[in-house]
Amino acid sequence: METLGDRLRKARESLGLSIEDVHDATKIRVAYLIAMEEGRLHELPGDVYARGFLKNVAKAVGLEGDELVSEYDRICKDSEIEQTKINDRGKADTRKRHKSGGVHPVVTIGLIIVVIAVIALVLWRPQGEPDVDTVDALDISADISALQHNSRDIPEIPFDTSLDIHELTAVVTERCWAKIIVDGHRVFEKTMLPGETNTWKGKHEIRMRLGNAGGVVLIYNGVHMGSPGKSGDVIELSFPIPGP
Repeated sequence: METLGDRLRKARESLGLSIEDVHDATKIRVAYLIAMEEGRLHELPGDVYARGFLKNVAKAVGLEGDELVSEYDRICKDSEIEQTKINDRGKADTRKRHKSGGVHPVVTIGLIIVVIAVIALVLWRPQGEPDVDTVDALDISADISALQHNSRDIPEIPFDTSLDIHELTAVVTERCWAKIIVDGHRVFEKTMLPGETNTWKGKHEIRMRLGNAGGVVLIYNGVHMGSPGKSGDVIELSFPIPGP
């Protein structure tokens, strides 16, 4: 079936005119003239311009302008009807998916947000001050048996009473919250990250509370003590340093 564009092209060629000739006669852009001949009417700048272009081109190539405009209107109407059918099919498919038990997009987004929130809470929650039972404070100078119960290879600690300053070092292997009190003053409270090394010094007492006892390795006065507990254990240690 001959299209509107075919009619324009054949009429132009029958008169021996080029696209440029029609452009010179109508002052319509060459790109629009080509679009009309190739049936790409949607590229024209609106219905009003399209109708005017068709009338001017029809006059230049010897066709009836009103007839071409009527055909253009019919094409536009058919296109609108087809688009309506496509939209209706899309709506029907959407309703069918909903009826078949498909998850609504809003529900999906809500579930994703909840999952992200839970993951963030787990990753960033400080491992400290949990409401669980803790190990009693230990008097390491007298008896470290309780500490040995939580760590396999903790050696006896040789206290050197001649030292003026005693030193406790924590090498962090897993994320672990810690609170440190030195000589009655809280000097440290934060979540330590793997790779950190922290050292505290005191004259009389160093107390340590850990939220993940298996996540640190302790060194006291140069003695490697190992980990004071297992991963996830909450433990409180007391290092009373004997006076002179």
